[in-house]
Amino acid sequence: MKKVFTFLLHSGFWMLAIVPVYIFDFLALSYFDFRTFTIFSVVTGTLINAVIFYTNSNYLLPKILVKQLTTLHYVIILLLLVSMLTCIEGFADFYFNKYSNAFWDNVQVTLSVEYFDLTLLINLLFLLLSFGYGFTVQWYKGEVLKRKLMQDKVETELSLLKAQINPHFLFNTLNNIFGIARKSENQNAANSVAKLAEMMRYLTYETKERKMSLEKEIKYIQSYIDLQKLRFSPDDDIEIKLDIEGSLTDKALEPMLLLPIVENAFKHGISLQKRSEILLRLKTDDNKIYFEARNTIAKNKYTAENSGEGLKNLRKRLALLYAGKHELNITENEMYYQLSLTIYTHD
Repeated sequence: MKKVFTFLLHSGFWMLAIVPVYIFDFLALSYFDFRTFTIFSVVTGTLINAVIFYTNSNYLLPKILVKQLTTLHYVIILLLLVSMLTCIEGFADFYFNKYSNAFWDNVQVTLSVEYFDLTLLINLLFLLLSFGYGFTVQWYKGEVLKRKLMQDKVETELSLLKAQINPHFLFNTLNNIFGIARKSENQNAANSVAKLAEMMRYLTYETKERKMSLEKEIKYIQSYIDLQKLRFSPDDDIEIKLDIEGSLTDKALEPMLLLPIVENAFKHGISLQKRSEILLRLKTDDNKIYFEARNTIAKNKYTAENSGEGLKNLRKRLALLYAGKHELNITENEMYYQLSLTIYTHD
């Protein structure tokens, strides 16, 4: 369909190009006569101009742009091409009109410098047009190629980033289970393994999709929270809370986008020696998804620069996936660290 449209577009252009050439000849040539300016002249001139136009735009111009032709060779070829085709056009028109005049009133047709000058001028005009067309086509092809390369680069980087997330998370979780197995009864260990199996199924199968429903993502986060809670005893002064406001069913995100925020809160916010809090809040509306994690600081102060690979990874993914459509804010004081992420879902 695209090729048919291109063919029709170019055909329309050349049909329209005949009109100004005809008018120009009428105004410029002293010997112009409607009877002698035959269909042959129009067709010949149009074909010659088309040869000049497409030879330059589709063959010569691309070669000089990629340095396959030197500038000198390019200019020489163009001059020879235009000169040769101008002569061919001039002699062809002259002899055809000369012998076809037998059917008319013996109108005298002469081969003059005036005619060659006009023909050369028209051919040069279409040569200039071919530059505009050729540069536009090459620019468009370059833009298409750049977009494709950028898309390929984004997909490659996302694959690498996802590949970093999954083993990173797995090793952290296995360390937690190891600690539980040393301190807890067998039932806790069994629950831990069950939660881990559920989460690994999500990691293995669900995260291959480009988009994941927010409902599934939150369910996964809840499983992660439940798994983390198994580390703590009832006597530990730890509060973990997840508040959800708004609909989850009609929202979608890239997989594993919110988990690094939650993981970071548990990594830096839990202490068994003092009261610890992790307050998670999710809010959605028609235009955005807002996720906030607020946690006490268990150890020394930490900043966005040294808070681990998880958040660095998150920043890169957000820059690739939601460029210009997200806000990531981090604030902290002596007691609390807060990270908020807003993703704008409208186009």
